[in-house]
Amino acid sequence: MRILTIAVVSGLGLFASPLAFADQPATPTPVSTTSTQSEPLVCHALYHEGSVVHKGVCLTQREWDRIRFEQQQELRNFQQRSLTQSGM
Repeated sequence: MRILTIAVVSGLGLFASPLAFADQPATPTPVSTTSTQSEPLVCHALYHEGSVVHKGVCLTQREWDRIRFEQQQELRNFQQRSLTQSGM
């Protein structure tokens, strides 16, 4: 009887844990149509490391520039942190 009780309780725990960590439904984000209507879309084929199939991503030139700028800033910050931490 004790083994059955332990099995039932652990089984309920296993089935209840995914429900506790389930993602909340995503709220749709509003899309700004004013800036994308006047600017043409620029499409690039992006390859994930280790994959053969590419994924086409279409954004405006302004969005591509913003993404590139943010990645450059992240790289600069990483390099500056590594230089200051390596001197300790």
